[in-house]
Amino acid sequence: MKEYFNFTEVQRFRQWWIWLLIAVVNSIVCNKVVTGFNAATASFNLLAPILFIVTFDLFFFLIRLETKIDEVGVWVRFFPFHLRFKCISWNTVSKIVVREYNPLFEYGGWGIKYGFSGYGKAYSINGNKGLQIELLSGKKLLIGTNKAEELESVINHLKKGTEKED
Repeated sequence: MKEYFNFTEVQRFRQWWIWLLIAVVNSIVCNKVVTGFNAATASFNLLAPILFIVTFDLFFFLIRLETKIDEVGVWVRFFPFHLRFKCISWNTVSKIVVREYNPLFEYGGWGIKYGFSGYGKAYSINGNKGLQIELLSGKKLLIGTNKAEELESVINHLKKGTEKED
C-alpha cells in the first residue's frame, strides 16, 4: 500500500547562533586539551574530551523534527528521541489549529518541552508558529512549523473533507 501525505516537513537546528555557540564551546575544550597535553597524560585524558565533542556535535546535527499529515492523522517524530513516528489519529482530536506561540514564555524554549499553565507538550526546533492539537482526553500538543500557511491550508482542506462525510 502506497503512503500518501498531504503535508510533510522536516526541521533541523540550523540557526547560525546555535552552531556559533557550539563552535565556541568546542574551541574552549580543544584549547584546554591541547594546552594540558603532555606525554604522561596522552591516553584517555586526551581522548575523552575529543570523543565527547565529536559525539555531542554529531548528535546535535542529527536532531530533526518530522511532521506528516494525511487522512489518517498527524504523524510526528523528534529524532533521535523518537525512533518511530507517533500517530495522532483524527478520531482522537477535539480541536486543531495553526497558531502563533511564545516558545520561551509558554514552553521554556525549543526542543521537547512541557508547557507551563496548561499549555501541554511541545515539539519545536525554531520559530514561533505551530500546530496546536487538543485531544479528546484534554491533553495538548504543539508541533512547531516553518510552513504555517501551507499547514493551515492542508488542515482546512482535511476539515472540509470530514465535514462532507458527516
